[in-house]
Amino acid sequence: MERGSAQQNDSTDISESAEPFVCETSNDVKNDPKPLMGRIKDMTVSSIARSWKKYRNWWGNNQVFASLFTLFLAFVIVFLVCVVLTGGSAYNGLLSSDTSDIFMDHFNSVRRSAINPYAAYPYDVLYPPLIMLFYGTLYHYLIPYVDPALTGRPLSLALRNSQLGMTSYFLIIAFTFIVLHIIYRKILKRTDLVAELLFLFIALSYPLLFAVDRGNSIILAVVFSILFLMGYRSENKFIRYASYIALGIAAGIKLYPAILGLLILREKRYKEMAICVTVVFALIAAPFLITGGNVIVLFETIMRHVERVTPSSIQVIQNIRTMSFYLFRDHLGISTGTTETISLIILLVFTLLSFVVVIFAKNLKTWKIIALLSCNLAVGFGATATYMLIYIMIPVFFFLAAEKEMTKSNCFYLIFFVLVLAFFPAFSPTFTKYLIGSIKTIFVIIIAIAILFEGLRDIYRTWRDRKRESRLPSAA
Repeated sequence: MERGSAQQNDSTDISESAEPFVCETSNDVKNDPKPLMGRIKDMTVSSIARSWKKYRNWWGNNQVFASLFTLFLAFVIVFLVCVVLTGGSAYNGLLSSDTSDIFMDHFNSVRRSAINPYAAYPYDVLYPPLIMLFYGTLYHYLIPYVDPALTGRPLSLALRNSQLGMTSYFLIIAFTFIVLHIIYRKILKRTDLVAELLFLFIALSYPLLFAVDRGNSIILAVVFSILFLMGYRSENKFIRYASYIALGIAAGIKLYPAILGLLILREKRYKEMAICVTVVFALIAAPFLITGGNVIVLFETIMRHVERVTPSSIQVIQNIRTMSFYLFRDHLGISTGTTETISLIILLVFTLLSFVVVIFAKNLKTWKIIALLSCNLAVGFGATATYMLIYIMIPVFFFLAAEKEMTKSNCFYLIFFVLVLAFFPAFSPTFTKYLIGSIKTIFVIIIAIAILFEGLRDIYRTWRDRKRESRLPSAA
């Protein structure tokens, strides 16, 4: 009975509360239109205010995140419009046009990993032995289902065209993207729709899709590099040492991510640095016991490859070295030998200054240090390709996690991060993947120069302040 009476009272309250509103509205309409117009105005203003509040809450009051998403979205819309208007050619010119070469970094590596790859393919295997062991495992599982004699194709193409070969490759890519998504959520601590869309934009960025198109293992190296950066400062010893193993795996895939270990040296944790170096070196060198070869052979192979990939004329600026050849040899007419020396000097100065800033610029934000090291990975070392720009994705994650306000500095870096990662439509025959790759490489160099300037300025100011303090008379 009490329950029934409560329900009856509720319904009575509702009807009573609703009745005056109806009467009041009808009286306003009949007698005086001005209050109604005022009410409509008030309702409109309050509705806009509520919508604006929801909008700000939707973005999480994060100007950097909102701006990055908006800029990425603008590039995506422009790119899709250009693809539609050009009948697909705006996309087709961005990736490999040779169908026999798609995914072949992966399948060529699987083929070469069978038995003693460094001896069987002298000066042709560029990867460290850890990743070659992984490729060798794939080889032994895939090869029973591939018969190149039946297909009339080379073994690498036969592997790629086999059902199991392609399935295994896309399973690896899918697993990598899933892990990358988990890492993204962990760093940003956001799971809303806009954050998921932004991850989609980053996951479909130009360097990453270029790496997938080539079948290059650099995506795995990026994932393990981020895992190291997430855990190397942890107070939990297990997590910290696990991050060192992650860095060792990243170096065992692409070698160069080992320079991220300088972040430990930056914090003057010398014992931890020694442990990290030991772990990384072990994961690079120990697998040679199974694959054959040694570290010296690997470095000789890399250096020979660097010399071999410098063509008579530069089609794409992929790193500091090719940019030097493009400027000094192809446009200023300087001889190849002299240009080689100039490019080596520029690269050494760039690398040395980067390491100085990483170790001594104590007031520089951590994400900028990570960005500087990532720029070195992208354009500084070895014979790079356009997919090396994927390393810029690493600092973007930490930039989004660290910055909220849209300062002039953050605006500058945000714009250039997006310019490096976003798709540019190939809307004309001259605006091809070579030109786009060159433009994006120059953007990375601009980012590096900006951080170097900030870091060197910080070092100078710190030195100047200490010098002034030393001149002050000591207190009695």
